[in-house]
Amino acid sequence: MLQRAQSLLALAAIAGCVTAGLTGMPFWSFLLGGLCLSLISLWDHEKLRPRFTAIGGTGMLAMANLASAADNFLVAGAAWSLGAVFRLVLQSV
Repeated sequence: MLQRAQSLLALAAIAGCVTAGLTGMPFWSFLLGGLCLSLISLWDHEKLRPRFTAIGGTGMLAMANLASAADNFLVAGAAWSLGAVFRLVLQSV
């Protein structure tokens, strides 16, 4: 049930980024969607913290969190860009 809620929240964040680009909101508006996606992945990674602590690999978990955040902000930026491209196409028609 929780996994489904996370998936729906991620879908809503990406759709929100596309909508922000489509409506002409500023480029930095994708940051909210990227933050939402990053919080979802951080929450997912925190389940693994006891295992990484047991083997002394908390640095690896921190690095995975940073890499995941970067990926999430790239996805949100790409979604905003897709919406902006749709806006430009619709304006030219």
